[in-house]
Amino acid sequence: MTTMKFLSFNGNIIGEGESSLLNNRGFFFGDGFFESMHWHDGKILFADAHLERINIAFNILKLDESTLNFQSLQKEAKELIEKNKLKGDARIRMTFFRVSEGNYTPLKNNTGRMINVKPLDTNGFTLNEVGLSIGVYHEQTKSRSSISNLKTLNSLVYVLAGIYARDHSWDDVLILNDTGNIIEAHTSNIFIVMGNKLYTPPLSDGCVNGVMRKQILKLAEQTGISCAEKSLLQKDIDVADELILSNAVQGIRWVEKAGNNTYKKSVAELLYNNLNKHFV
Repeated sequence: MTTMKFLSFNGNIIGEGESSLLNNRGFFFGDGFFESMHWHDGKILFADAHLERINIAFNILKLDESTLNFQSLQKEAKELIEKNKLKGDARIRMTFFRVSEGNYTPLKNNTGRMINVKPLDTNGFTLNEVGLSIGVYHEQTKSRSSISNLKTLNSLVYVLAGIYARDHSWDDVLILNDTGNIIEAHTSNIFIVMGNKLYTPPLSDGCVNGVMRKQILKLAEQTGISCAEKSLLQKDIDVADELILSNAVQGIRWVEKAGNNTYKKSVAELLYNNLNKHFV
């Protein structure tokens, strides 16, 4: 089989040595995943939980784990932060992708990676002073499978949801699965408070298996907040007392308005205070 050594990129013919795209299946097929992490005080917060999720993704996506050394990845991230002269908190994104020839069927499961960092204007986690305004995204839905729990490189639903939120001047937008249940926001997992109980969608509904989601479930138990996994309908959002979004980079954010509904923030504040006390 003849291997092509050239491609046209933005109208320019370039050779194999000038581009890393030729065998990058992440670019051609979305064949990979990424992990977003919060760097604080010289370390990755919740590093063990991130490693667990990375291992799960490698297993589900059949990637070669022989090159996976999380200590080396953390060292690379630290060197990158120092090289960029970042002094405070930072967002670290580790992208993993299969590197192999082949079309839909790869010849090998070799894995490549890319790490990039961006500064954050926070010290640890901060709770938003002004509540978020959000809506519901109806144009596309997300299917339910074990792949749905991963942060894969096929992120079109989130991209389109983000455009929808931008066009409606919302801070975020809620995503539905293929049965019409609300499963997450386009950047975060979701929790709602009804009465004295905290609810979040189960992983079987197709939401991302969020690292901060996992921490909040622990925090709720530690602080005596009753918490359960529950499929969420639009009517649950309408009658909720609070609506809380979470991710590993931003921590906890509270929603003030969704449609004609307004929400409180007392449980969000309690969870936030305990998050900083226990982990930052």
